[in-house]
Amino acid sequence: MVGKMNAFQHVPDLPVRRATLSKGFFSPMVLMTATIVASSVGSAAGQDKAADLERCMTIADSAARLRCFEEATSGKAPPQPQPNAQNTGHWKLMRTPDQRGGADAIAITHTADTSHSDLDLAGLMLRCAEKGIEALVVIVEPRPPRARPQVKISAGGDTASFSASIVPPFSLLLLPNDAAALLTGPWQSRSEIAFQIDGEGAPVRGVVPLAGLPSALQSLRTSCP
Repeated sequence: MVGKMNAFQHVPDLPVRRATLSKGFFSPMVLMTATIVASSVGSAAGQDKAADLERCMTIADSAARLRCFEEATSGKAPPQPQPNAQNTGHWKLMRTPDQRGGADAIAITHTADTSHSDLDLAGLMLRCAEKGIEALVVIVEPRPPRARPQVKISAGGDTASFSASIVPPFSLLLLPNDAAALLTGPWQSRSEIAFQIDGEGAPVRGVVPLAGLPSALQSLRTSCP
């Protein structure tokens, strides 16, 4: 499955497309969302946009988070949420209590490089699961629950394609175990990972830096229940 990359090896000048946010697929319950630190980008405007997206991702309530995304993509300053995550280099370690009394949801997250990504790509999440660590792509625009988008990931000259599942709050694309094995194994030392998402809705492309992932993974593994 892993082979040499083609022209998608890097995405130098992707057009930044304002996300069209749909309210139809958000659950009203409080849901776990990513809390992520802005990656280094080439301009002050890009840094501000990444910081705005970071603040939005810390909002657990889906309706409030959607409003924040709408304000961020329209150029308005989104509200400042209370921090609920620990810094792990450029990654953030997040704990979200289970409202039903179960174990905390624990994940590490990282924003996309906004200078090389569509705004629909928010970042990458790696979270604790019953049988190991799951990999999820975080997008801004929710997808229908039954959608099965095709996700092409590329890093350091290698590429692989996977069929993802949509999981609550329907802006999370759950990758299969083989993808998580790449990111937590041979690809964790790569400098960045490129994504191309096709399927229902407009295509989404972008890049997420991976610097600091090995130490962030160590923190995640020691925090998993």
